[in-house]
Amino acid sequence: LPGGGTNGDGGVGTFGGSEDHTAIMNCKSGKLSIYSFCPTTFIEDYTMASDLVFVIASSGVLAHKTGAKQDDYNDAALHAKHVANILGCKTLREVMDVYGSVGTVTERILKHYDGITSSTSSSPTPIEQAMKDIHRFKQFIQESYDLVPSLATALLFKDYDAIYRSSQTSHRLGENTLGNVIESTSWLSRKALELGAYGSSSFGAGYGGSVWAIIDIKSSINFIK
Repeated sequence: LPGGGTNGDGGVGTFGGSEDHTAIMNCKSGKLSIYSFCPTTFIEDYTMASDLVFVIASSGVLAHKTGAKQDDYNDAALHAKHVANILGCKTLREVMDVYGSVGTVTERILKHYDGITSSTSSSPTPIEQAMKDIHRFKQFIQESYDLVPSLATALLFKDYDAIYRSSQTSHRLGENTLGNVIESTSWLSRKALELGAYGSSSFGAGYGGSVWAIIDIKSSINFIK
């Protein structure tokens, strides 16, 4: 901010994020913008096909980010940070730059935990912790390196099959790997596809929130109704 010397506070205590703030400050009409985070870095703009639109539906479920839910929100960010720390890196992007493949990183994580012993009462056990780290790492890589750019390209060229595949894979990763998709947003995504959307997924930090759907602009009014 102009003037300098302005410090932010810790907010509500959740880690990760910055997507909302980046979108608010940097969104462009008719463009799909890709950013990486920590630090926030612009990657590329894609032109949105003029006859396709996003339709947003709220689940009506307020996503609480404090109290008991704070640990759930922070869990995914901490697993990502933990993988990076294990491998001597600052971010998962750096991990991929250094180690090059998901298979190599998986082997390194398992090797790290292999020599760790714990009492029978410890939770999670080393192998449970290893699997959580691996699942989070694989989800991050698939989302960042595959699904985001492939969906942007599919929207640019109106590849409807690819829009469906990318959006549904992302949504299922939220359900099965991150575990932050609730039944209300799952239902909204399924219903959007039943009503003719080319693709649909929950978005945001999860545990509530909203769902987006891609629809032909000529059908959007009836779709919304």
